[in-house]
Amino acid sequence: MDFKRWSYSKPIPYETRLAKLVEEVGEVASALLKFQRAEASKNPGKRGVKMHRDNLLEELSHVEFQAAQLRLAIASDEWK
Repeated sequence: MDFKRWSYSKPIPYETRLAKLVEEVGEVASALLKFQRAEASKNPGKRGVKMHRDNLLEELSHVEFQAAQLRLAIASDEWK
């Protein structure tokens, strides 16, 4: 597979990558609060706890992805 066609023409600045990572961390915090509220509720609804747990796990995977992208960018020659 030719990965070059999927790459950007210019490197993404590290500030942009870091801002995206911070945004995702904020979304994890929000998802965690919703999950905790659903767990503490006596009547969380028919999809309550499972839906919020799945959302939390999804947001955590976004953080992992963004952190990996930033780590790869720093480790590569992109910063030279």
